[in-house]
Amino acid sequence: MPTAVPPKAAVIVDQPEVGTAVGKTVPHFEFTLIDGTKRSTAQLASQGKPVFLFFFATW
Repeated sequence: MPTAVPPKAAVIVDQPEVGTAVGKTVPHFEFTLIDGTKRSTAQLASQGKPVFLFFFATW
C-alpha cells in the first residue's frame, strides 16, 4: 500500500540579498557611535537614503 506524502506548497518570499558588496543589503548589527549613541543598521535603512559605513581602528 503506497504511503506517498503530497508535496508541501512552496512559499516564495521576496527578500533582498544580504551581503557586504555594493548594492547588497547590509547585514543587521548594532554599533555605538563615537559620542556613545547606539544605532543599528535597521535604523539607518529605515530612513530610505544611501548609507556609507566607515570602520576605523587603531591597534
